[in-house]
Amino acid sequence: NEEAEITPITTTNYQLLSALTSNQNWYWRISSYDKAGNFNTSDVFVYLPDVDAPDITLLTANDTYSNSLTAVLSYSVNDFLNVSNCSLIINGIVNHTNYSIQKIVSQNFSVTFGSDQGFNWSIRCYDEAGNFNITENRTYTIDTNQPAAFYLISPVNYTITNNQVPLLDWSSSSDTNFNNYTIWIDDNADFGSVEYDYYTYSSLDSYYQIVSGLPEGIWNWRVAAYDKAG
Repeated sequence: NEEAEITPITTTNYQLLSALTSNQNWYWRISSYDKAGNFNTSDVFVYLPDVDAPDITLLTANDTYSNSLTAVLSYSVNDFLNVSNCSLIINGIVNHTNYSIQKIVSQNFSVTFGSDQGFNWSIRCYDEAGNFNITENRTYTIDTNQPAAFYLISPVNYTITNNQVPLLDWSSSSDTNFNNYTIWIDDNADFGSVEYDYYTYSSLDSYYQIVSGLPEGIWNWRVAAYDKAG
């Protein structure tokens, strides 16, 4: 609490001598006294000092890849006061601003692009006191194109052999955002219950050496090429 006696009566302002603690409510009023001890008191006003910027958490992971032209970018924000607005910034330019912000819940900006592309994004939020914060940049890549077509080479279809550890070979696929080849081996032609699955992680590694011998029987194999957008 702080009290001050102000004279002469023509003085109608007062400068606090020490800073008020931030992030809490302060109540102030004025009483006017005459020499006989009579007084009158003003209404009570509330003063809310806040010097802290909003706390923003990005929920969409950095280096995200998506096969949809619509990017959904999620975040949450918290502050002592209400949050006035949050803006999505794409490649350094404000893309959209939301003026209806809930605190400590997941919310998002949804942006639809006309073509595949990569971009940087961040979120900037202001509170009611004018404090603001801006997050770090994160990257997001839209890739709707499938990896290039490829074909199986060997063992050729309907191979009959006594080799239980074959080298599986196929032609190379290609993709700017290549992720992996997934190799499936199953005793059912519909691959409804894959018995073995293997992975290689370079588009040039278009082969896989079976190490553990396959049991006798009829085995079906196929390969899928995936990019980072799935």
